[in-house]
Amino acid sequence: MRNVEIKLQVDELESYARRFRNVRGVERLSSDHQVDTYFNSPRGRLKLRQTTGTNNNSELIYYEREDADVPRLATYNITPVKDAAETKLILTSALGVRKVVIKHREVYRWRNVRIHLDDVEGIGRFIELEVMLCDEEPVENGEKLMKATLARLGLEGTHAIECSYGDLE
Repeated sequence: MRNVEIKLQVDELESYARRFRNVRGVERLSSDHQVDTYFNSPRGRLKLRQTTGTNNNSELIYYEREDADVPRLATYNITPVKDAAETKLILTSALGVRKVVIKHREVYRWRNVRIHLDDVEGIGRFIELEVMLCDEEPVENGEKLMKATLARLGLEGTHAIECSYGDLE
């Protein structure tokens, strides 16, 4: 699977949540508590996500993307995990834990763009946008929709960060 994504650091989230709810076509999908355990990986990023709230599930996520503070292509695979504790134990033994990230996430959708409002413990508040791409869809389509989304949601000029939460202190 592929998407074009960007992560923006903001001072607070509530005014953005209110703003997004007033944009025609934006729908709120979920509000969850997530614990992401990042494992040492020879390439890309590998994390176990345990979610409670609107969604109660666990999944293993592997993704690759460039570190850049502009919209960038990410490729990823997600698989459901039935026994998160056992999976975490095995991966910790095999690879070691790099970092644990705890966050509250509200998820919205506008067109085929997922909008995440993240309050990350000890790190800060962020808005992450992900433009979902079909299998053979050109990356340029995602970049164009990302630019339109940033403008439509009033996020142009917001400070973007180049790395994942697992890389931030």
